[in-house]
Amino acid sequence: MKKIIPVVFLLFSFGTVYAQAQGADSSALFNAEQLRADLDTLHHWVLSSHPKLYGNADSVETEKKWQQVRSELNGSLSRPAFMKILAPLLAQYNDGHTFVETDFESQELKAFKAGGGRFLSYEITIQENEVWVKQDHDTLMQVKPGSRILSINNKPINEIITELYNAMSGDHKANRLATASRLFGFLLWNQYGWSAPFSLQVQEPGGTIRNVKSVAVSVDDYLKNLFPSPLWTMDIYPEENLAVIECRSYSGNMERIREKLDSFFTIIKQRNIQHVALDLRRNGGGNSMIGTLFLSYLTQKPLLSVNSKSFRESKRLHALPADFWLKKQFDNALKTWKRDGEFLTTYFESDNPLQLTKPELFFKGNFYLLTSARTYSSAHMTAMQVKCSKLGVIIGQPTGEQIDLTGEILNSKLPHSNIFVYIPTAMFTASCKWKEKMGVQPDHITAFDPNHLANAVDTELAFLKQLINAKK
Repeated sequence: MKKIIPVVFLLFSFGTVYAQAQGADSSALFNAEQLRADLDTLHHWVLSSHPKLYGNADSVETEKKWQQVRSELNGSLSRPAFMKILAPLLAQYNDGHTFVETDFESQELKAFKAGGGRFLSYEITIQENEVWVKQDHDTLMQVKPGSRILSINNKPINEIITELYNAMSGDHKANRLATASRLFGFLLWNQYGWSAPFSLQVQEPGGTIRNVKSVAVSVDDYLKNLFPSPLWTMDIYPEENLAVIECRSYSGNMERIREKLDSFFTIIKQRNIQHVALDLRRNGGGNSMIGTLFLSYLTQKPLLSVNSKSFRESKRLHALPADFWLKKQFDNALKTWKRDGEFLTTYFESDNPLQLTKPELFFKGNFYLLTSARTYSSAHMTAMQVKCSKLGVIIGQPTGEQIDLTGEILNSKLPHSNIFVYIPTAMFTASCKWKEKMGVQPDHITAFDPNHLANAVDTELAFLKQLINAKK
């Protein structure tokens, strides 16, 4: 299947959605009439099927941008160039489930790889208008962790951040910057066509400013870092009697995941570990039942998260194949859900935990959840369950999504350019409310500290250890 990183993954789905592109010629040019036709099609899809289009955007300003772009489509464009025009139009709605595909099997990338192209290799974090290096994956390892990038190829870093940010879908600023941080090396090529060697100006932790030439890494090595394996890991810290389980994606076979979790909680039981943390700081979502499965090791009481789900009826949903999972859900909604105009709504009291195959592994100690602005979609749902059901202590930064959120993404291909776009078809209302509109708020919010990068300190883990030690 084709690897696409949307900004996020599906909410309440049964796996990751990958677009099945059908051979668009990346060198082809589309004339102005074709481009305007595709633009109008996308505009219509957004207006007629998005369930919460103006929940975080202004209707007048967004329409102005559509009309402005349409008036400027007077010449021919390639597929990649047109994608760059469409991405900001969808990003303006501030909904991470509304986006243009990010395709890692495009003809353009295949050609770049075949020609020896390389991606900038730094793992970075973007904080406001600054880019900080967390790790240098370049074989020469010239840049120290905790260094700040000032420019790349003589382009000031604040200009780069602004241009990448404007094309990045996400629910709020921190979420969009978190996604730009994750995809930084790829985006520099996608936006500017840059390859190695890269010329950088960096400021080291001690304040020294110097120029660096980076040979970067191959496309294959970059993708290995971007798509990690395994998705589940566990680290044990004996001094704190702590096990930290990280999940980087809610994807994969449920039974195999259950086996993995059984093995983790067997070790936790054997070692009489009293503190367990689930690390979702790098988890963008997937199958929400995976999060519910994990929490089933902590509680068998009903889990609170959302209290309603609403489909917006549209021609796109009606036209889906009868055996498609989303069509089955929608057809059921037509028969049994409450109708209010073009919306079909069902209500929930709670989510039911899953029965453990090995009840003796049920954990009765202290639970913690680590979150960040990258914690999105179904991972955000797990944070909601923990917060609403008061299952443990949340540490980190607010999650990346609106409290009343969208989901059930439907991908469609534009008729001329064959560009895949993703638009949600349903919206959800949260079971519990906070004054903050964005993000599940941690019990303890940790601040970014560049000194932690320079000294290889995991900020949230260090805070968690201090919290445990303070209780001894």
